[in-house]
Amino acid sequence: MKISLLCPVRNATEEQKEKMKQYIKQLEDKNIQVFYPARDNPYEDTDRIGYQICITNFENYIESDEIHIFWDKNSSGTLFDLGGIFMMNMLTERKPFAVVNIENLEITPHKSFANVIDYWSKL
Repeated sequence: MKISLLCPVRNATEEQKEKMKQYIKQLEDKNIQVFYPARDNPYEDTDRIGYQICITNFENYIESDEIHIFWDKNSSGTLFDLGGIFMMNMLTERKPFAVVNIENLEITPHKSFANVIDYWSKL
């Protein structure tokens, strides 16, 4: 089984990084392969534009069995990847989608990404 983690990278806080590392460790202790962009994308430190980073992330999303999201409403990279994964799921087979930090998902009385993510994770 392979899981790709959709998450903040560039502006992730130390607290977020620690929570993600703990989550990844739990999965890997169960012999689940995890793609964590900050650790596993070979272009993270060299791609000054971001294009190759995006391509590599999406290749891993396509190859994964499941997508798990660590939600941060302020992460533009997360929003970018979320849109691509949404389209991928609409055009091909739907992959299970889970929210890692559900406590950070602020459900609103109006339309919002948080509401979409919550709904999508329950399909």
